[in-house]
Amino acid sequence: MRDIAEVLGARLRRQARIRDVDTNADFSYGSDRATEFAVVINRDVAAQHGIPVSHLVGQISSAVAGGQLRSDYIKMGGDEIRYEVKIEGYRETDLHELKKTLVLTPTGDPIRLGELITIEERNLLSRIMREDQQYRRRVRYEFRGPYKLGDLVQTSFVDQTKVPPGYMVEKAGGWSWGREDQNQILMVLGVAIFLVFMITSALFESVRLSLCVLLTAPMALIGVFMIFFYTGANFTREAYIGVIMMGGIVVNAAILLVDHINRVRREDGLALKPAILKGTMERVRPILMTSITTIGALLPLVLFSPSANANIWNALAYTLIGGLTASTFLVLTVTPALYLLFTRGMPDVVQGVPVGASAGSERGGGAAA
Repeated sequence: MRDIAEVLGARLRRQARIRDVDTNADFSYGSDRATEFAVVINRDVAAQHGIPVSHLVGQISSAVAGGQLRSDYIKMGGDEIRYEVKIEGYRETDLHELKKTLVLTPTGDPIRLGELITIEERNLLSRIMREDQQYRRRVRYEFRGPYKLGDLVQTSFVDQTKVPPGYMVEKAGGWSWGREDQNQILMVLGVAIFLVFMITSALFESVRLSLCVLLTAPMALIGVFMIFFYTGANFTREAYIGVIMMGGIVVNAAILLVDHINRVRREDGLALKPAILKGTMERVRPILMTSITTIGALLPLVLFSPSANANIWNALAYTLIGGLTASTFLVLTVTPALYLLFTRGMPDVVQGVPVGASAGSERGGGAAA
């Protein structure tokens, strides 16, 4: 099965649209890869010094075993687990020190082990999977391109792979949203939008201004789509979680801006357009500072990653970074325009008194326009 997987992996790597081929992929999502260290004996060098391979293997085994007293298997929970009893200080083996170990040639001359061997790190299966009394092995890869084209490529590779009798190659079930997952994510999004709408409506005492704040979320999605497109990252489940988190974060700037414009209209008595302009200019610095500090705190999650899909946190960070970047710019440009459209035709109120009318005189009791 390993040979079949390696042959299939080599063919996949020759395809221009395929990246990150893993012939030792686990069946659980997000699991770490397992590795082992293999000692490769340089037989030509060993033959020059007259060292038999069996003698060299014994020297390596003794150096790795260290102070081992006993090694055996114990049965726990239906599985056989290997255990070793060693003297304290021999729990781990230092590969650099192993290469410095001296071995004796048949003539008695010492030679360092590093001149006779090479230590390689190899990927391997983290666990052996069986289903219906049959062993299973998965080859995972990333396809850069449309979904339909990727499905055709996968089908062609499966059909063209020849295996001995008793073996078969089949398409693995890809990651997809189930009915339960879809209902759950829709419920969470609905509750989040409803809560934001209720809170902003109570704060501004206006449904129109609440809608002005809620429209910030679609603006942020523009940045999310753009950052995933240009970085080539996968839009995973963590990205969906990031979208929900982003929806609660990006509305803060819109709430801050709308609330300040209302305060300027109420306290300074300005007309609608001058109040929008003044309120926006006075909130540019606080909004930029808040967004820049948040983005700066998220950047280390992606800057020090070897690739865009190196770990599960990349998708979450990309979602928040792209959403905050786009929403910051659009809140300072589009939200004031939406405020003007939604509040046009509504009466301007300054401290509870409509603009254009003054309170009656205390002495005369009359009213003057």
